[in-house]
Amino acid sequence: MDQEDIFASTERSGDGLPYYYSTPARNGLLQQVIHFIRFGEGLPIVQGLSGAGKSTLSLQLVSLLQPEANVVQISAAAFSEDFTSLLAEVAGDFGLPVDGGASSGELLVALRHFTRALADDKRLGVLVVDDAQELDDQSLGGLISLLQGQQIGGSGFHLVLFASEDFVSRVDALGLLDVPVYDFDVPSFSPTELSGFLRGVSGREISSEGVQSLWNASKGVPGVALNLLNAQSQHGLDEEEVEAGREGGFAGGLPVAHLVAFSVLLGVLIWVFFVGDDGDQKAESDTPQRVEKSIPLPSIEVKEAVAKEPKVKPERSEGERVVLDSLPEEEAMESVENDVAPVNEVSVSSAPTEVVQKEVIGRVDQPAAKVVSEPKPAAPQKVPVPQVSSDERIIEEHERYLLAQNGDAYTLQVLAASKKEALLQFVRRQPNSANLRIYQGIREGRQLYVVIIGVYSSKEEALSAIADLPLTQRQSGPWPRQLKTIQADIRENRRK
Repeated sequence: MDQEDIFASTERSGDGLPYYYSTPARNGLLQQVIHFIRFGEGLPIVQGLSGAGKSTLSLQLVSLLQPEANVVQISAAAFSEDFTSLLAEVAGDFGLPVDGGASSGELLVALRHFTRALADDKRLGVLVVDDAQELDDQSLGGLISLLQGQQIGGSGFHLVLFASEDFVSRVDALGLLDVPVYDFDVPSFSPTELSGFLRGVSGREISSEGVQSLWNASKGVPGVALNLLNAQSQHGLDEEEVEAGREGGFAGGLPVAHLVAFSVLLGVLIWVFFVGDDGDQKAESDTPQRVEKSIPLPSIEVKEAVAKEPKVKPERSEGERVVLDSLPEEEAMESVENDVAPVNEVSVSSAPTEVVQKEVIGRVDQPAAKVVSEPKPAAPQKVPVPQVSSDERIIEEHERYLLAQNGDAYTLQVLAASKKEALLQFVRRQPNSANLRIYQGIREGRQLYVVIIGVYSSKEEALSAIADLPLTQRQSGPWPRQLKTIQADIRENRRK
C-alpha cells in the first residue's frame, strides 16, 4: 500500500470507504472542482451512485482547500428535517456568533453579511455539503440563495454539493435565478484500480479472476465491491473453496444441466429456422400475383381519359380555366388520376397531350394559390414587443419612486439576478407583488436587476419587517440596504 496511492482521512466517510484511494480520474475531478472554485462562478454539484465514494471525495476536497480557504463540511443527512439547525451549525463553524433562538431567516441574513464581507476582503469561504439529496426543496433553495448576485471567482463564498445520481435534474426544477449549475460525475474504478483498492482494504492479494468477478458485479463502484468482499469473508469462502466447487459440479467444463438446456435450445432454433424459411417462401410467391392483377387497371382508365380529351376546346390559356371550373369536384379528381397514369403504353398525338398537361397544371395551381393567400395575417404575431416595453416602463417608474425617497431611509433587498425575464416572473408569482419594486444597477461591470420591498426609517425597523414577508422571500435571505446606495446604483447605470 503505497503512500502516494492512498490518502488517509481523519474521519470515516459516510459512504463506508475507509480512506481516499487516489486514481487519475478522481484526482482530475477534484482538481476541476478546485479550479472552478478559484476562477469560476456558479454551483458545482458532484453526483454519483451509492458507494461511489462521494463522502470520501468531499473530505479529500476539504483537506486540499484548507490551506487557502475557510472551509466548512457538513452532512445534510443529520439535518434533513431541521433547516434552522443546519444554518446554525454552518454559521457556528464559520465563526459567526449564533443566538440560540435565531430563526432560519435571521441566520440567512447573518450568513449573507458574512459572504459579502468575504468578497470585500478578497477572502475565500467554501461550504461543502455531503448527502445534499436529503435536503428538502425549501432548504436547498435557501442555501443556494447565498450565491445569488455576490459570487466572485477566487474570493467570496462558494458552495459545493455532493449528492446522489440525477440530483442535478432536481436542482434544475427549482428554477434558480442567476446561479449556473455545473455537474460532475464520480468516476468508477477500473479492474486494476479496484484491485489496488481492495488490496489496501483487506491487506492480502486477490487473484485477477476474483477481482474481475467483483468488478463485474459492482461495475467498478468501490463501496459495492467492498461489501461483496466482506460478504465473502463472513461466509468463510475463499478462492480455493470456490475452485473446488467448480471442479465438483462441472462435467467437461460445463454443468450437465447447462448442456441439456443448450441441446434443447439448439433444436428449437433449428425448427424455427426451417419453419420461418417456408413462411418466407410463401410470402415471396404471393407478391407477384398481386402485382399482375393490378397492372391492367390503369390502362383502361387511361383510354377513357384519352377518349374524353377531344371534347375539350383547343383554346389556350383561357380555355384551360373554363374546363376546370365546369368540372364537378369528383370528376376533376378522376381526371387528375388518369393523367398521371403511364403514358408510354398509349399512343397519343401531340396536340391533346398538350391540353391534358395544361389541365393538370391548372388544377394543381388553384389550391396552391389559396394556400399562399391564407397565412398573410402574420402581423398580429409581433405581440411580445409591447410587453417588453411595458416591463421597462414599470422598472422606470419603480426607479423614479426610489430616487424620490429619502436617501437616509432603508429598504429590504429580496433578490438580485442578471436575467430580467426570470426576475419578473418571480415577482409576478409573489402574493405581495404590488409592494415589490425592481431597479436596474451595475455590479462588477455587469447589469443586475434587483428586487426590493418597503421604505423604513431605520435599519432595525427594516430587520423587524422580515418576519412579515412570505416564506419564499424570507428564505431568500433579505437584508437591509440604505436607499442612498441604491440611488447611486441607479444613477451610475443611467450614465452608461
